[in-house]
Amino acid sequence: MTWGDSALKHYFRFEGQSHHAGEYQNYLEYFADSINNNFTAYPDLKEGIGTVALLQAMDQSLATGLPVKVDDILKANHITRESIGL
Repeated sequence: MTWGDSALKHYFRFEGQSHHAGEYQNYLEYFADSINNNFTAYPDLKEGIGTVALLQAMDQSLATGLPVKVDDILKANHITRESIGL
């Protein structure tokens, strides 16, 4: 596939063509469309909170060598599964 000059700066805006920003660009456009057209863009805040809790559990598990439950991370931050739709 050949990228014409018209799309070059749109998808490759960092360091020439060594970094492809197309996926970020597509998500930014999707997010802007959600604002303009009044629909929820996914992942939404609730899904993001669940993802961050999972990543924190993984990080703690790697640091301690012990299993860490996502529920424990949520509880420590006063978040219930129900409040984020899990």
